[in-house]
Amino acid sequence: MRAAAVASAVNLAACRPLGGAGEVASLETAVGGVGMVREALDLFGDMAQEAASRHGGYVVASSADGGHWVLVFGCAEAAVGWGLDMLQAMLTAEWPDGFLEHELTEEAWEGGVLIERGLRLRIGVDYGRAMVRLVPRSGRLDYVGRPMNRAARIAAKAKAASVLMSGAAWSAARPALGSGVAATNLGTMQLKGVKEQLELWEVRTCGTGDAEHYVE
Repeated sequence: MRAAAVASAVNLAACRPLGGAGEVASLETAVGGVGMVREALDLFGDMAQEAASRHGGYVVASSADGGHWVLVFGCAEAAVGWGLDMLQAMLTAEWPDGFLEHELTEEAWEGGVLIERGLRLRIGVDYGRAMVRLVPRSGRLDYVGRPMNRAARIAAKAKAASVLMSGAAWSAARPALGSGVAATNLGTMQLKGVKEQLELWEVRTCGTGDAEHYVE
């Protein structure tokens, strides 16, 4: 069994630092900002790789523009740890001069606490069986299976600066996470491109007084 994470930095186990087509278009048409955005995405890539190494993850693929990443982990709690580390890294990253004023970024505070800064990172995590094969030309591993698609769809559903995971991933990760992670049950949803409905959970690092809780 493997945990798949997809990330996107607006819209990553699937992960996307850039969100939908509108944001990609703004990157391509930005005047005087493409180099700055490219530098920021390179910085994001370095942080994603470093965090993956700490959590035993493997980068399966990343898009040419650096806006969509797919990673696999040996266990679900490692994928969660990677995702939460990446959200924290966004807050403290040394972004290029002027980047935080770019339309692809956002800064948000809640109760006097900084909760979002820089690229609008959205992370989706799923858990299940995947097929793996060696690609002879590149020498890299390629993973194929429903968890990869589901993780990408979950990432697309996530809001900026959040880690969203399937019920299967949460059930697998929960026993090992301890009290340092809080989770909110968002209910069961139908995601585009996924046949079955999925129970979704949003997870975050616990603050003082936080506890696991449920939303009907």
